[in-house]
Amino acid sequence: MHAWKLRTQNMMSIAALLAGMSTVGCGGGEDPDMPVDPGETDGDDAGGGDGPVLSRSCLTDSRPDRFAYKYQCEGDIAIEVMVDGPFDGSPVSDALVLEFGPGVTGDSYESPHVMACCPEYDESAPNCEQPHERFCIVDLAEQGCKSMAPNLRDFADDAFGGPSIADAAKRAAVNKIADYVRDHQRDCIEAFVDLTGVGSIPPSCDPDDNGIDYASLLESGSWSFDPPGLVTDVQIAVVDANWAGVHPLEGVLDECSSADDNDGVLFLEIDPDPGSVTSRLVAGSGELVGPSLDGSIVQGFGELGSEASGCQPGACSTLTVLVDPVLGASLENLELHAAGAAEVGTKDFTITVDGFAVRLWDSTPAVLDEEGMTLEIPPGAAWFAVSAESGGIPGVVNATNETALVVTKTPEGWASSALTIGHEDGLGHWTLVVAPAQWQWSGGGEG
Repeated sequence: MHAWKLRTQNMMSIAALLAGMSTVGCGGGEDPDMPVDPGETDGDDAGGGDGPVLSRSCLTDSRPDRFAYKYQCEGDIAIEVMVDGPFDGSPVSDALVLEFGPGVTGDSYESPHVMACCPEYDESAPNCEQPHERFCIVDLAEQGCKSMAPNLRDFADDAFGGPSIADAAKRAAVNKIADYVRDHQRDCIEAFVDLTGVGSIPPSCDPDDNGIDYASLLESGSWSFDPPGLVTDVQIAVVDANWAGVHPLEGVLDECSSADDNDGVLFLEIDPDPGSVTSRLVAGSGELVGPSLDGSIVQGFGELGSEASGCQPGACSTLTVLVDPVLGASLENLELHAAGAAEVGTKDFTITVDGFAVRLWDSTPAVLDEEGMTLEIPPGAAWFAVSAESGGIPGVVNATNETALVVTKTPEGWASSALTIGHEDGLGHWTLVVAPAQWQWSGGGEG
């Protein structure tokens, strides 16, 4: 009984810290309210007790009373972007090809590019009878939608990075497209999941055990829009998609709470510009404030990994800034790590969160003052992945800066203003307030 209560609280901690689930949900169809019959399982995780039970179907949204097993999906997708505007050259002249699965750089079972959160895969049953393929393709659509924005920005820098006015205009136009894609994720999901049938058509088999080709359904999707700026029309289409299976089929499987568990993972991690400079946090802290649960506000406070906390490599909070006379100024990266476990909860319950991190998803342009000493990121311009783990159960949501981030150059590095990062879900409004801080250049000097 105690183990069940512990796991329920752990899942509640992820919901409390991360506002539950991503604002962008995927199509469902099966009923996760139907738990697996205890007689159909051989473990203590299914049926009975006060805690979560194994879901009979795949999970798209987090639920404290259900769990399933994580599967890493394998395959590839090719995305085409076509643009009408007053300049030559489509933002993506060749199809953007994204591979996923074992062996792909940056893809792992622990942090899969594409995943399905489903009951155990039955190798003895036809694949067409099981939901794993469908939910891989649903998550592929979601991950593809999220990964398009940083890929478009990367293309803008590579293709139109020159100093001319024409290049600057083209780069700005492509970045406007990326902004639109980032801010209209629900429209992207609707185009490729809801309208294609991927999110609603359940698995089925013909007499020869052939099933529905969900990858082909995804290829029927297309999304058109008219973003602000020079561009008059954009059309995004999936020109090719392939699914090659799930992993692992044998061995120990990790539990998962939903397909949103990999929301902080992108197909392509954008490396900071080579001319940028990284500095480490001298000392800092963050405070979480959530909505009211049972009449009490969710709150939490924690110290950030910094020089003052004796952080180890990989667990130190860092700030990476670019100031370039041609490219302008940008926040290339911002990573905030917890210095240790933190307590999160209300007056009625308190839960220990073992790990916590905030990561900037993509290079973000900044406004540079005339002296070149101060950069400002306006509200809503930066996009973050906020992740946490408690008792081995991870969770990730997307969030944006609700206040401006002001970074000022100092003799030792940079000084940053207070920053509020916000997220909204069905429970209400959640904010993480990062205190003003000092950042020191590596080795004590710039560059």
